[in-house]
Amino acid sequence: MSRTKKLLVLLLAVCMAVSAIMCLSFSAFAEGETAAHVVGVTTSEGNGSYPIRIHVNTDVSKSIGNGEQNLNTKEMSKVTFQRNGKSVSAGTIQGHGTQMYCYFKTSTDLPLTLNTLLRGDILNIAAGFVFSTQDGTTSYIINEEVNYIYDGAAWIKGTELPSEPQEATASILTAERVKGNGSFPMRVDVNTNVTSSLGDQGNLLGADLAKVTFVRGDVSIPASVIQGHGTKFYCYFAAGDSGLDLAQEGAQEGDKFIIDETFSFKSKDSAFIYTVDAGHTYVYDGTKFVEDFSSFTEMKIESITTEDVVNNDKDSIFFVTTDSANTANFGNDNYAATNILNFITFTFPDGAAGDVWYCRVNGSVARFFIRTGGTNLNINTLPVGSVITIKPGFRILATEAVQEEISFVYDGEEWSEYKDTAITAPTRISRVTKGNGNDSYPIALNVSTNMLNLGSLVGLKADTAKVTYTRGDKSVNVSIVQGYGSNLLMYFKSSSDLALTKDTPEKGDILKIAAGFTFNSASGSCVYKTAIDYVFVYGDNGFEADLSSFTDMKILSVTTTDPKNGNNDTVFFVDTDSKNTKDFGDPNYTDTDILNYVTFTFPDGTKGNIHYCRVNKTVARFYIRKQDNSGNINKVEKGSMLTFSKGFRILPGEALKEDVTYIYTGSEFQILKEPTDFSIAADQKTEMIVGSVMQINVKAEEGVNVNYTYKVSDNKIATIDYKGKLNAIKAGKVTVTVSYKDISKTIEITVRDETPEEKEDRELVIEQPENGLKYYVPVSTDENPTSVWTQGFDLQGKYIFADGSESEPFAIKENWLGSVEGDYKVPGEYQLVITDDNEFETVITVVVYEYKDIGLFNSIGVSGYDIGDDRNPGEGTWNGHMMIGLSSYSTNTTNLLSQNELNTIASYIEYTTADGKVYLGSGDDKRIGVWQIGANMLVMIKPEGATTNMGYSSEDHYKGTTYAPIYKLGDKITFKKGMPIYAWIGNKTVDPNRPIEGEGYLIVEGYLDADYTYYCYEEDGTKSLWQLYKEYTDFKLNESMTITAGGTASVGAVRVPSDATLGTFSYESSDSSIVTVTQQGNMIGMKVGTATITVTLSGGVDAEGNPMEDIVKTMTVTVKRGISKVEGSIELKVGSTFDPSAYEVTVTFTDGTTEKIKLNDERVVISGTVDTSATGEQTYSIAVTIDGETKRGQLTVNVTNGGGCSSAVLGVNAAAALLVVAAAGVVLVLRKKAH
Repeated sequence: MSRTKKLLVLLLAVCMAVSAIMCLSFSAFAEGETAAHVVGVTTSEGNGSYPIRIHVNTDVSKSIGNGEQNLNTKEMSKVTFQRNGKSVSAGTIQGHGTQMYCYFKTSTDLPLTLNTLLRGDILNIAAGFVFSTQDGTTSYIINEEVNYIYDGAAWIKGTELPSEPQEATASILTAERVKGNGSFPMRVDVNTNVTSSLGDQGNLLGADLAKVTFVRGDVSIPASVIQGHGTKFYCYFAAGDSGLDLAQEGAQEGDKFIIDETFSFKSKDSAFIYTVDAGHTYVYDGTKFVEDFSSFTEMKIESITTEDVVNNDKDSIFFVTTDSANTANFGNDNYAATNILNFITFTFPDGAAGDVWYCRVNGSVARFFIRTGGTNLNINTLPVGSVITIKPGFRILATEAVQEEISFVYDGEEWSEYKDTAITAPTRISRVTKGNGNDSYPIALNVSTNMLNLGSLVGLKADTAKVTYTRGDKSVNVSIVQGYGSNLLMYFKSSSDLALTKDTPEKGDILKIAAGFTFNSASGSCVYKTAIDYVFVYGDNGFEADLSSFTDMKILSVTTTDPKNGNNDTVFFVDTDSKNTKDFGDPNYTDTDILNYVTFTFPDGTKGNIHYCRVNKTVARFYIRKQDNSGNINKVEKGSMLTFSKGFRILPGEALKEDVTYIYTGSEFQILKEPTDFSIAADQKTEMIVGSVMQINVKAEEGVNVNYTYKVSDNKIATIDYKGKLNAIKAGKVTVTVSYKDISKTIEITVRDETPEEKEDRELVIEQPENGLKYYVPVSTDENPTSVWTQGFDLQGKYIFADGSESEPFAIKENWLGSVEGDYKVPGEYQLVITDDNEFETVITVVVYEYKDIGLFNSIGVSGYDIGDDRNPGEGTWNGHMMIGLSSYSTNTTNLLSQNELNTIASYIEYTTADGKVYLGSGDDKRIGVWQIGANMLVMIKPEGATTNMGYSSEDHYKGTTYAPIYKLGDKITFKKGMPIYAWIGNKTVDPNRPIEGEGYLIVEGYLDADYTYYCYEEDGTKSLWQLYKEYTDFKLNESMTITAGGTASVGAVRVPSDATLGTFSYESSDSSIVTVTQQGNMIGMKVGTATITVTLSGGVDAEGNPMEDIVKTMTVTVKRGISKVEGSIELKVGSTFDPSAYEVTVTFTDGTTEKIKLNDERVVISGTVDTSATGEQTYSIAVTIDGETKRGQLTVNVTNGGGCSSAVLGVNAAAALLVVAAAGVVLVLRKKAH
């Protein structure tokens, strides 16, 4: 230890001693760790593996993840979820921005229910919890213990719950007419936004029935019963003596359902007292209750924009600015204070409806997130002609509302009010290809436009006179124009002057689309109009644009960085003198067919795949990958070439007039300059050592930058590659020829053997990526011994020779490998020495790890629609295949699409259709393929009748060649025990995130611990929903139960085993006049008596797959009187003594009967001592217990100067009362009103 360190240790020891003596405390910070604090806790939705998910908001300054990565921490045990003295540590923690997503799973001591928190639950983070950013550059520490407790609605700091009920506002979202019953023929169910349970169909606590009314004509009746159920309450109405005929089946047009603005009620646990957000009136329109907003404050829509002009939020492209009085920012949660999503619709130009599924509110601005129907992808490109409609009732605050329907249409730049008059929007034509004609219309052409969502073979109203097809001096106008995606399909028929042959254009044929050509969107919201003439001439390469009328556009530079806009998402930037001034953002640029005019050539002569382009003003940036689609190129290799053909353009009216080629020199792109002559460099070495490699250098006139061709005279002595790298094989002489087109040069090279002295100076190194590589090996066991060698790593070494030259890489031998500490049986990181036959040494790093047991998946579902389904939005979806979440087990962050190991995964999968067809992932009839997409697995299936893998679709939406059903109701998929999952270790490309060949390898992360079967339990042509398939063997049911008249309870039948998912329960009451039971198993006590509930579980199969007999059990239900109300009032003379035996309290039962009980009855408990020292009204709490049921009420005592008793209390012997009070020693809780 250095002297400085010793002094620091001594100083720390002294400080600690002083702190102990003086009761001081110090906080210890690990080196490089920054203090972090928790600033809030919220709840989100869990999943099957982790039922409880809690978001912890922190004040960290850097992002700790993207929501898909596990948090960089080794201390998950310091984050615990606690309930009733039991606790469970976090199973997984993910970082997302400045938040931690904490997931908790069920334990044997603490069973958890999906998304179900209980009042009093606690989240604890122990002091010293350390975590860091994903790249490990910044570490954070929470120095002090953190506790948050759930109060029934939200998480509050600390470990103590508020002692008094909390007041809160309940928003009324909807009112729905539901079939009533014999006693209460009219029922209306009310949906709220409360977060605490209102009950399990028991009476809604604290509800004043008189403030919820049903009105027909001029007759109004209050609710007879209100029951709480989850976040809803059910309102029951009986006609009584109102004279109304309340039909059990339905309401009448004009009936009203009214909730008074002062209506309040309590949560099931009485922790909250809710008051409604406003008064609500619903009017029955003949089919449903519709809210009447005429009494609300009118709220107006000021604008709809694609950017937030008020708050500068940037997470959407749909911002609705209002004159709402709201000033609060409700953050990123889906806004639920009002049912705002029910009052807004989005319509595409082709008439299809968008899915308006999410809303965030900040002040007076609501921003919306909209998806194409059936997908989970938000729209980020707005089609021209899209329409947003806002309906009456749209509101931010509960007391305000839009009064009249209003619509807005998008013209490509902005939204404007739409009143059924179509807007006009400019459109551009990019290219024309030959389509499929027919006997009536021999010539069919596909015309690509810059518009979106034009339809799916939908006929469009078009100005056909402005589209002509010409051959020689004869012309015909287009007959039919159809919309299909972003294309127009144009059909031409023969005329008496011009005979056309089916699908046979002739050279020189001309298609002209004149300036001013118009066509309508299918929805009628927009008229698209061309601004210039578009002329296409048919030739050897199909229809090509006639560029003579276009403005000349030139390329100014090609660079690997953005010369003007600062973008860094690719390495190919083309700057032009285009007149474009617009940033077209991230979508693939389609205003012109720009990709058709660019080619990329690798130095070895192979072509690249240019698949994407983005345009920002004068700069176009391209995304290029190899032909095997292995990922976008993120590093340009010297000698790579980009060629731009004439016709290349950004704006439709401009074009490059001549071909031009650029070549990358290793530092920049230059215009290709060819040599008039060249030579081999004068300083070129002419001698090599056997086993070394050497570059052949060429010299030409200044500026020449071409790729040369290299050959050798004797490849037994030396070989050479396309870059000019010469590899010495054996001693001798060899002639190297360098060529470019018709120019060639030669040089003679001598290859010699290495001297003994030179051999002593050799150095052995391992061929690795520049950033190095670690070698992962699973723990070795006696049954399955492992090592670096047994894992099959492609270990390549190379020598550095004495003259500085290098050898070609060569394979490392097994006997060169040393051992690691623990002989691979102990997890950890180790150094392994490699020694070759000549005793040259080098070192590699080995990581020994343990396999994971893979259990239930985090999620399973079908993503989107098949590529041939007209609802498929295109790039960005998984085309209706099955996506499986493995985030609890997988650390893989790379997309694995073509690795052989994926076939191994597929071999463990079996798919069975509902009608008995079986598809396998192996064998001669292999029909299942697999990709690993990061920590997810994509399963693709080729069903019977299909020619390729098929995604989810329906026959009415499928536009492909052959429809074959898959992912249908009742289908099952089984993943068998032993199925592996993999992770890529090494370097990867940025986009589309794939392994870089030769710079990494795959490892097995774990194996499935049992067979798991999932099945499609719901499917309707728009969605396919899946869950675990688990048969039942029996079910449990109590033999008897007691409920109160007017009360509710669940039958409580539970499948055995408890995680079984199959089978259907049905219920029947022997006497519905005593007990009624719903098909959901909820009972209502109608009157005093006894009835039998029969429960049947059906639909199961046994272990052999044979149908099981129905299981039938019964339960005896006794209905007794319940206490609904306890009340009483008395008057006493000031200064008198209170005698409880002299008075009675009135008990009202749920069956409508009443009973008077003396206050000195042992069933009555009065809290408090009556104070008669001063006049005034006092309120005391009383409790009455009858047949084991206790009901609380209140006793009102009015102390006057005169004395007497109320009609509700009977006076008896006051002196006897005094003795009772003295004997009882009652303590009262007193609430006084001011006198």
